[in-house]
Amino acid sequence: MTADAPETTPEPDAALRLPTPDDPRADALLALTRLMSRWASLDFQRSVAEASGVALDSTAVRALYTLGIEPEPAGPTALARALGLARPAASKLIARLAGAGLVSRTPDPGDRRAARLVLTADGRAVFDRLFSAGVDMLGDATRDWDPALLREFTRLLDGFVGGLLTADPASAADPASAVDPAPAADPASAADPASAADPAVPAVPPSPR
Repeated sequence: MTADAPETTPEPDAALRLPTPDDPRADALLALTRLMSRWASLDFQRSVAEASGVALDSTAVRALYTLGIEPEPAGPTALARALGLARPAASKLIARLAGAGLVSRTPDPGDRRAARLVLTADGRAVFDRLFSAGVDMLGDATRDWDPALLREFTRLLDGFVGGLLTADPASAADPASAVDPAPAADPASAADPASAADPAVPAVPPSPR
């Protein structure tokens, strides 16, 4: 008889290993995950709206942000994708924003069957107030930073976003890619009861003169 070979634990596939604690990519991923979870949370979006004096639910706030920061008008499909919403939910949201006088539909010059979403004058005024509130919050978070450090942070963040947009998601050989920090749908829209119940957008208080 031959002695049984000792049992060995199979080596896990390298692609399935989590980054080691001393891996700077792991630290960056954790920091980004905390940022996304915080920024997309219902409480944070509500606090931004309240700070700007805007009576909108968090989904509508994110929609105005998305439309306001884009250099070109976005279509309904692009907005739905950006917010992590299904087309029916996005259509209802657009209808609510249009009914509140914040968004208008304009014909797409490249496709007569399609439309583009544009902020109205009132919608732009609300976006400006939301953006200003966000700037103030960022100022509070970086009050102890040297201006040069804030400029360097902005430069690095722009570079990171540019690299992220051009990265190949199929290249999953990087262990850091084994952890998905964000679900396919925006957690704020899933947690926001307003997006599920689809209430009417409350009236927006007039901008201070």
